[in-house]
Amino acid sequence: MILEKKKDQNFLNNKIEKKVFVLLLSYINYCHGTTKHEKEIINKVCYHYGLTNELRLTEKYFECYGDYLIEKRIFKILDSSTYIKKNNKLQILVAIWNISFKKGHITPFEFQSIKKIASTWKVEKHFNRILCLLSYHYN
Repeated sequence: MILEKKKDQNFLNNKIEKKVFVLLLSYINYCHGTTKHEKEIINKVCYHYGLTNELRLTEKYFECYGDYLIEKRIFKILDSSTYIKKNNKLQILVAIWNISFKKGHITPFEFQSIKKIASTWKVEKHFNRILCLLSYHYN
């Protein structure tokens, strides 16, 4: 299950959520280096949601700046993303978790990054509960 689009799914409906989703997905996967398989998964997900242009722009952005500047900029964006509903933030994080887990595991960098984002968004407690349910589902 990469990320199934459902009729009742109510996130990734506006441009801002889509851009934040692609930015976070790219940050988590590209900053630690990705395999060919991981890039294929990301490309499929972005194609599925019509986010290929956003993905290309994000990739160019990552090529131009160093990891520190990227991380600083991303967390500045996250701090100002109060316009994204709490439930949608959780759905974005779960979607990124599921995409990252598609390769069979989550790396320590991915885990720490996703947890840091959850903390920045002040949804860490709820996300931890979801992770408990996901870990039960994966086992």
